Amino acid sequence: MYNFYVLDGKKLIDYKPKREHYARALERITDANGGYDLERLWQERPDQFKQILYLSIKFIEHVFDNNSDCSQQETQSWFFIVEFINQMVAKITPRQFMEIFPIAKDYDGEKYGCKDYFYTKDYMARLGYDAPIGEEKASEFLLEYWNPHIMEYAIHWMGIINQMHRLNGGRDIFVEFMEEQGISIPTYHKEGNYLVNNETGERYKAQKPKRRLRKLFSVVSNK
Repeated sequence: MYNFYVLDGKKLIDYKPKREHYARALERITDANGGYDLERLWQERPDQFKQILYLSIKFIEHVFDNNSDCSQQETQSWFFIVEFINQMVAKITPRQFMEIFPIAKDYDGEKYGCKDYFYTKDYMARLGYDAPIGEEKASEFLLEYWNPHIMEYAIHWMGIINQMHRLNGGRDIFVEFMEEQGISIPTYHKEGNYLVNNETGERYKAQKPKRRLRKLFSVVSNK
């Protein structure tokens, strides 16, 4: 889906697709192809298969909220959806996935020590462009792939796993990981907007990051 802008008099109206649009589109296409299991759908209707995969990832990206606590039933439903998506990813090849979600054209990853276009291309070359990704590699593939929508999906996917972990008696996965590394995580108190060091009891006010407006304006003014 694309972002559409319509000029209404002197006002520019944003017709960017929202959560309800992705939900309705996904409902329509799944209803139309509901009689097909994944294997049969991929073999007989590959275009519809790709559309469902695209809309499912966009649906998670726009609808799931990592900051909200879901009920057990809701969390299990979200978990089922992401498992369904990952199974779809497993059936297609890296080349086909790249046609649905192109690699982001960022080329300076080596400079900043992060993934970029070249990193993803190298990873895909090692994996093989034209062989199915497979269930064993699907999760790794999604985490290695450099695309803003896939990164957003991965964040929500990890949030859903975290909620499932907590429902089964565990604690926040991130907190557990940091504690295993010997790093203490402060507790944030929203009402007073302050953090408390759980080891020392020290309290300090949370501060919002300052935007570097001068640098931004200098870039704009030089254009």
